[in-house]
Amino acid sequence: MCICFFGGRFASTLYGMVVNANLFHSLWIAFGCLIALAFEFLLTYRDVNVISSINEKGSRFAHWLVLYLTSFTLMVASTVLFSITNCRNPEEAAVPDGINYVIPRIEVFCNRAALAVGLGASSSAVCLMFISELLYVNESPEQLFESEALFSCLTCIAFAVGTGYITSDYGPGSQIGNLYYSTWFGLFISTSLVLSCFREYQGKRSAKAELRREASRI
Repeated sequence: MCICFFGGRFASTLYGMVVNANLFHSLWIAFGCLIALAFEFLLTYRDVNVISSINEKGSRFAHWLVLYLTSFTLMVASTVLFSITNCRNPEEAAVPDGINYVIPRIEVFCNRAALAVGLGASSSAVCLMFISELLYVNESPEQLFESEALFSCLTCIAFAVGTGYITSDYGPGSQIGNLYYSTWFGLFISTSLVLSCFREYQGKRSAKAELRREASRI
């Protein structure tokens, strides 16, 4: 864990630019392997199947959990950029001394950094709301599905717009790094949520149509 967090300073700069691609990606792979080993340890020595426990909470519980972690990473990474650039004071916003990095249009950079912070924070809040509901609601009612479908679509649209601004030229996520990956991965997960809701809607619709056909035969 210490290697993953403290080793990041050697793999990327404060502005998220990857300076050592092999180290950067190997750190994240190592972090994923540590999580997998922790799951295997719980299953082997404590007879706790984490994957099954997550799946029992709902078909989209894992999606919301991963999206929360991704959104939290997006929020933290963009907050760091927003803070070190002093974007709170647009007239004084600038790259700190000693950092070899040039921002062509710093006012655009700050606006898009604020967008990234807002996107990460709002998405994290929505994910926590559904994680809490799925944890403490035994059965998923129809109203919960409608809420999931609505917020999944809104989150997907927000990430689609945000990805375009954040990772394009003059954006804080234009360089390969945590902010870049978390933004695109958030778009991917939110799209998966929408597709999952759509598949469930089709299943419910087909079931209702089948019931109507059976009722008409009686």
